[in-house]
Amino acid sequence: LVGGAFVLPLENVFPVEGAHHAPLAATALAIVLPLLGVVVAWYSFFIRPDVIKTLMTKVWAQNVHAFWLSGWGFDALYQWLFVNPYRYLSQINKGDIIDQIPRGLAQMGIQGHAVLSQLQNGQLRFYVATIAGGAILVIAGVMYL
Repeated sequence: LVGGAFVLPLENVFPVEGAHHAPLAATALAIVLPLLGVVVAWYSFFIRPDVIKTLMTKVWAQNVHAFWLSGWGFDALYQWLFVNPYRYLSQINKGDIIDQIPRGLAQMGIQGHAVLSQLQNGQLRFYVATIAGGAILVIAGVMYL
């Protein structure tokens, strides 16, 4: 309602070249229509609430009400446009080489655990052989570096 009443000195920052103003009818509509909507809503809900009850008995009004309550269908549209294609493509691409790397590492860990857990049988000779083998590897590594 007071747009343009306060003018900031920004001509040097944002030069105005060939500025166009909206026609007076468009400005009037932009002011009158929201106010008219508020008046109609106030009248419909506070002065004559029976109008809304009568209106809601109509099938088309119930459909419009359900559509508005569902967020104008944006969730279903988002699901259809973005989520479903993404899920479809991810199902197609689930066996690619990038996924095989962590799966292979996990499988190596499982097999390594199976081998090493067999060495833990409580017999001292396996522990001594493991320590001796590790010491040989450490000494060989130090000598070659």
